[in-house]
Amino acid sequence: MKFMKVSPLFFTLVLLAPPARAAAPLKEYELAVGMNHACAIDEDGVKCWGSNKFGQTNVPPLKNPRNLVAGSHHSCVIDDEGAKCWGDSAGGKTKVPLLKNPRQIVPAWYNTCAIDDSGLRCWGNNDARINDVPSLHHPRQVAVGTEHACALDDNGVTCWGYQEPGFGWGRMNPPPLKNPKEIRAAFGHTCALDDEGLKCWGYNAHGQIKVPKELKNPRAVTLGDYHTCAIDDSGVKCWGDNDQGQRNSPPLWQPKIVEAGGVSTCALSQDGMNCWGWLGKSIIPDLKFLSLFRLIDISSQFSLLRRTSTIVRAGFFQKMGDAAAGIAGESRDANLTRYLILGLAAPAVFSNDSAYYFGSVIPGYKKSLSLIQAELGVTDISEIPDSETNRRIALISMSASLFSMVDFLNPLDRTAMQGALRLIGEAIAVPMDAGKIRFALEELDRHAFLFQKISNNPKSAFLVQIIQSATNWLKGKQ
Repeated sequence: MKFMKVSPLFFTLVLLAPPARAAAPLKEYELAVGMNHACAIDEDGVKCWGSNKFGQTNVPPLKNPRNLVAGSHHSCVIDDEGAKCWGDSAGGKTKVPLLKNPRQIVPAWYNTCAIDDSGLRCWGNNDARINDVPSLHHPRQVAVGTEHACALDDNGVTCWGYQEPGFGWGRMNPPPLKNPKEIRAAFGHTCALDDEGLKCWGYNAHGQIKVPKELKNPRAVTLGDYHTCAIDDSGVKCWGDNDQGQRNSPPLWQPKIVEAGGVSTCALSQDGMNCWGWLGKSIIPDLKFLSLFRLIDISSQFSLLRRTSTIVRAGFFQKMGDAAAGIAGESRDANLTRYLILGLAAPAVFSNDSAYYFGSVIPGYKKSLSLIQAELGVTDISEIPDSETNRRIALISMSASLFSMVDFLNPLDRTAMQGALRLIGEAIAVPMDAGKIRFALEELDRHAFLFQKISNNPKSAFLVQIIQSATNWLKGKQ
């Protein structure tokens, strides 16, 4: 039997060999916010909370859900059986038509739209002409507001919908965009992320399209009815209407996902789930997120750990593994999860402890790699299937190994390596950006001479092997 969708790149760093058995694929956590309800995908599946006036929190049976989204009073998701919607059914917006291999589904106030193999389709109330989709060339994203919609295709961004003269606020007129990557729409405004940053247009009565000048390297954007939020290098920033406090983001430790809707905003960070605005008064259900999510940025703690004694580091290391197994529960994945977490941290935590490193880490790595390749039926990392999870895992593996390499570099070379670490950190973000992965790989290529400097040291050569294996795999997927 083969592992399906489980990346060996996790295992190439394991401290000890995991049991040779199949495991469930690791999840991509998701979050969606509607007018007065929210939903999230955790280890158990989809959970919703907030108002249930229209049944928008009554989640139907789902099989491997993904692409979770929320409209005003209804929610939609794609699972292994197709696309499903629940909640307010006015105008037939929850009645999903026959779709072939749906890739994105987006609910709004009166409509729902989806992209499948045949292109873009919209259904529901058509008073605003949203269902009259214009000619598009390979649409890959759609954003739907109250009376307008926009799509991103090979030609850029195209918008359509209700356009009463003098009343449309310019919502159907996107500004010049340079290689747009993401679009989002709300009541009357739309925003897009492109190579130059974040640009918004349309209704602006509350300043929701006035992007703050201090926004630095925005990597995610989300829209409520009259407010806008983004994640940038400093965290979450929101602007626009603040009638319900929907703009007042609490302190968040390394936010990964932010979603706005109606007069609420929620974010998933290393602290867990936080909501503010109208939903700030609602009780958030118990959400289960694996330690893997919380440890994506554990490299920020590596420098502190390496100043302590081997006994302290080993104790911390053991507790991390126990916590990971505890979160996974008594399922067959418990030991597997523990090994994944330990394996990611092992090189960085113990890189300056030669006895432990040579005695346990390297032999464990070699044994595990052999078992995993046999279980997968592959002989080379290039045969690993591509997925967003596997790409993120490869980057995390590279980050941990690069951090360990600073023990073997002089101060000037360490400084040069910081740029590569920063770019890899940006590429790991949710959602992932293929351009940032490419930039990170190009930065590593520019510093290939650093790897050559330390390749003769058996210990550092092991780290270089991990980095090069992950790098070559990523390059083959670009």
